[in-house]
Amino acid sequence: MAIRQNIINLRNARKEEQEESKQEESKQEDTSVRYDPQREIVLAWKAKEYEQTEKSKKWYLKGTIFIGAIVLGAFFLKNWLMGVTFILIAIVGYIFTKKEPRVIELKILKRGVEADGSFYSFGELKSFWIFYGLPQNSYVSLVRKKAYFPLIQLPIGENDPVQIRRKLLKFLPEKEQKEEFSNMIERLIKF
Repeated sequence: MAIRQNIINLRNARKEEQEESKQEESKQEDTSVRYDPQREIVLAWKAKEYEQTEKSKKWYLKGTIFIGAIVLGAFFLKNWLMGVTFILIAIVGYIFTKKEPRVIELKILKRGVEADGSFYSFGELKSFWIFYGLPQNSYVSLVRKKAYFPLIQLPIGENDPVQIRRKLLKFLPEKEQKEEFSNMIERLIKF
């Protein structure tokens, strides 16, 4: 009988503890401040993910001749894989030129930078530089501390680069960068 009473008392004690912990959790949920990213926004803007340039029939003709020469050279050298690869590159490139750029949302937060849903904390960034007044595209270039994928480019669009610079200076040092070779080639061929 005493053992049975102890088991009942133990069950009751466990139930009471569970009820108390549930009540404490509900109180904590009610009184706790939930994360609100809106409170952390320092600056937000929207921009096209890239600036699209008009391409003439002459541009497409030059591209076709260039890729065609590479493919013919590859087939002449019996390098079938290279030939097929450049045919696929041409197809993907053509599709990309016809695609409209998306408008993406960019934010400078108190803890980092958010670009189209991807978050980069200031702890993983070294510095920034703003490329402005380029013929095709103006952007913020963020340098990451990691060796792989070291640069993040955020388009500025029609927004004020001075305001973006002021906000970023509160969190990151400004360090001059040279424009990437791939960006120069992109501008040169007007891709």
